[in-house]
Amino acid sequence: MDDEAMFVRAESLPQAPQQHMTVRVHTPIGSAVVLWRGAPREADGQHLIEWTVDADINWGQNPRPAAATEPELRQEGDRVIMRGRLHLTDDGAAYLQLGH
Repeated sequence: MDDEAMFVRAESLPQAPQQHMTVRVHTPIGSAVVLWRGAPREADGQHLIEWTVDADINWGQNPRPAAATEPELRQEGDRVIMRGRLHLTDDGAAYLQLGH
């Protein structure tokens, strides 16, 4: 299994015309509605996915220390909240560990 991927169950949602496709993903640590970048006919079912976050990490603004230590995925309005352990690589990139 890919170390950067997470096994999820995805289910298609009703789609509005002219919008990007969204799915609800169910994981061992929670669920959320997210954009689907794959083929629409392949959305429903079990998938290994890699999360992409389209925002810069600005400490104290979007990432913050968490009171709880266990990983979590949840939805708050139009935001997806991911809780895990933030790591920095030698080349300055960051990744969020959401499980084992």
